[in-house]
Amino acid sequence: MKILPIMLSSVASVLSLASCGEGSDLKIRREAQTKKIIELESQLAVLRERMATPIPDVRLELEQSRRVAGETEAMVRLKEAEMARCQAGMDSAQEEFENYKRKHVVVRTLER
Repeated sequence: MKILPIMLSSVASVLSLASCGEGSDLKIRREAQTKKIIELESQLAVLRERMATPIPDVRLELEQSRRVAGETEAMVRLKEAEMARCQAGMDSAQEEFENYKRKHVVVRTLER
């Protein structure tokens, strides 16, 4: 990584010496191109450095997460079915209670 700045500065100096006898238009264009080349080479160096670092393997964690998600979904379905049974039982009990209230009138006495 330390070689890159030295290489880039040497390229810039060689290009500036080579353009001594040229017109100002060409000199300005060459300087702009040199700056762009330096910028692109530095970006390339960063990308190469990123490529050198290994990417962590997350396949096992992903598989475990999928397994846990499947188990959780199965548990949710089980609990939903249990809740539906409980609701049906509650509805049935409420209906029986309403029938009981219609058949047997409860007289309440007030105590004083």
